[in-house]
Amino acid sequence: MCTLRDGWAGSLTPSWAWSGLGGPIPRSIALVLRGRCRPSPDRVPEGASPDRDAGGIVTGHLLDTYARVVSDSHADSHIQTQPEIERLLNESDGRYTNLCLDTGHVAYGGGDNLDLIRRFGERVGYVHIKQMDPEILAQVAAEDLSFGEAVKRGVCVSPPAGVPKPDDVVAELARLDAELFVIVEQDLYPCAPDVPLPIAVLTREHLAGCGLTGTRRPTVDK
Repeated sequence: MCTLRDGWAGSLTPSWAWSGLGGPIPRSIALVLRGRCRPSPDRVPEGASPDRDAGGIVTGHLLDTYARVVSDSHADSHIQTQPEIERLLNESDGRYTNLCLDTGHVAYGGGDNLDLIRRFGERVGYVHIKQMDPEILAQVAAEDLSFGEAVKRGVCVSPPAGVPKPDDVVAELARLDAELFVIVEQDLYPCAPDVPLPIAVLTREHLAGCGLTGTRRPTVDK
């Protein structure tokens, strides 16, 4: 994580971090923005809004580098629901602001991942794949739970359980004319140290069965 300025925060993933994972090294850095983005007015590019163009200020300084800025619609953040995601994309400049499609957080906010891919595919610059348990999501709505409490109750689940179905997401992403880097996640805090590895192995096997691997692009009939 890196704190940028004026309440901005993001996670900076350098390409060298992936060189030992057996897959292709990404061609760019993804700077994933989360949190309240209200930069100083003197740092807003001409024509950009300090409240809506979340990536404009940062990306304005990064366009000449190999970095690309994407916004993550994280649970319990100011961009969570599908209308909020759509507003961000509709009212921002695609040169500066694009989407980290976090499938689990979109589902958490009541959104439709497949619809977002179909309508805003050119703005999807990075992907986090994970699934949410619909029963826990119903508890979140009924009891107004925080995301932290929802995670403690097991809202994040391993495939094939949960929503959205990763095979549907992979198939839809494969129809895009784009080169995308995908991170697979499952939020488990707190958990014992020996819990994540078996989950990671089974999840990798399931996603490979959906056509998603570290060495080749999925193919689908368009």
